[in-house]
Amino acid sequence: MLTFSRFTRYFAAIAELGSIRKAAEALHVSASAIDRQVLQAEKTIGAPLFERFHGGLRPTAAGEIFIGLIRRWQQEYQHALAQVDELQGLKRGHVEIAVIDALTEGMVAEAIGRISAAHPGLTVGVQVLDNEEVARQISSCAVDFGLLLQPASMTGLEALHSIDIPLGVVFQRGHILGEHARLRLSQTLDFKTILPGAPLVISDHVNALYERHQVDTSTFMSCNNTQMMRSLVREGVGIGVLCWLDVVADVSHQRLEFRALEDPRLLPLKLHLCVASRRQISYTARESIPYFQKSMVGTEYDDAIQPARWRRCGHRSRVRTERDTRGNQMDVSRKEAVGEKYQLASMHHARGKTWEVVERIAKVVRPGMTESEATAECRVILAEMGMDRIWHPVLIRFGENTLRTFSQRSEGDPQLKESDIFFVDLGVVWNQHEGDAGATFVVGDDAEMKACAEAAKTLFDEVEHYWKSTGAGGKALYDYAAERASALGWRLNLDIKGHRVSDFPHAIYKAGDLGDFEEHPHAGLWILEIQIAHLTRPFGAFYEDLLA
Repeated sequence: MLTFSRFTRYFAAIAELGSIRKAAEALHVSASAIDRQVLQAEKTIGAPLFERFHGGLRPTAAGEIFIGLIRRWQQEYQHALAQVDELQGLKRGHVEIAVIDALTEGMVAEAIGRISAAHPGLTVGVQVLDNEEVARQISSCAVDFGLLLQPASMTGLEALHSIDIPLGVVFQRGHILGEHARLRLSQTLDFKTILPGAPLVISDHVNALYERHQVDTSTFMSCNNTQMMRSLVREGVGIGVLCWLDVVADVSHQRLEFRALEDPRLLPLKLHLCVASRRQISYTARESIPYFQKSMVGTEYDDAIQPARWRRCGHRSRVRTERDTRGNQMDVSRKEAVGEKYQLASMHHARGKTWEVVERIAKVVRPGMTESEATAECRVILAEMGMDRIWHPVLIRFGENTLRTFSQRSEGDPQLKESDIFFVDLGVVWNQHEGDAGATFVVGDDAEMKACAEAAKTLFDEVEHYWKSTGAGGKALYDYAAERASALGWRLNLDIKGHRVSDFPHAIYKAGDLGDFEEHPHAGLWILEIQIAHLTRPFGAFYEDLLA
């Protein structure tokens, strides 16, 4: 086996540098020694690994296979180191992250500085990329996590933490626009304006805003680089339209001023801290993420941007609103309370572990097995994986029992048929945080059963997107779910309305069901449950996951 051999090191260097000579110089090894290792490996494998041409080497098809193998081994090696670190505390390790250009000043550097001070043995690799490339690096697991503005698609991404990033106007200190707390677009039209151009993420949002107000921007300046835009504004060339993230460093150092644009149809952008969907977060990443979350909170516009004169006096209407709704806000805070141990990253760790069990038990369940036998198998898997404890009973329902709710007992102990449907519903505590997950699976070729299982997941995804994109409250989410279930040809069971999760135990918070919660549920605190039924046949499907 070639793994852990000198050949692995030599091969990787040749593949990266393109020649034996360059690899020898980089590794401080003779070129002949490297060449001998390659020739011996090719003899052992029975195929050439490199094409030799004037000036260098190029991997053959067989060579590409080994390049992939070595890269996977390197990733697994890093994961193994992380697991060892987890056993003995965070003494060393490496985290690879990707961020957008707007974050090269400020919050990312501050977070890394705090990590370095607290964990001297942990290193952080930072890739600065355009927004869509950050998304690709995260979804492909090339990095542990990343920070980006809302991408074209969240497919393959899971947002652990998000903050609003408003669009606004940036101008020199002392500018007359600084007399306003916020600005309407009409208040800016008398000033020379610099607009963001493609491919900047905010370009389409800004163009749409001006089009809605029927403003001709053909005579406006345009620039596709935010650093240049800020430089032009500092030089007094004009005012700029940017997002808060682009200018937070300039405002913090009192080089420029910024005011958010006020428009009922102008939604803020979202800055997301994302990982790959359902990826089990490494220990080093899990320990690092809270530092970045803290920096994100410190970067939020409402906390940082308003000049002292506005913070002191406040907006009267806002103060009045806060007084009028104080009782409701206190109630919301109580229902979304957490304990001292709570960490969003730990919630995602618990979520990932629970999904791993769901997927493992789904592969074990087979025709002829009874519900009780499947439940027993699941308990074995949970014990093997080192759970803290089971929070609610393991629920594995076959056939007609898929129509039953959590509080209803199964009818008998049925055997799974050759063509059948079943779901798994788990609530498990990992590292003192509860993970809840559930999904439906089908054995055999029944097309309607397969469609039902798929519909439960589709409906969950649609409601989750509605939650993320509209700010809807919990009750509105289930109203929307019922409407969409009907449109898709299924009946939603509204006796299942989701519930709170948190650090363990969370029952003391008395939050009630998600479907009865009027306010917008915060990320990492609520489970969205979807249970649907076939309109004429006696089976249904179930899907639940963390809103995050």
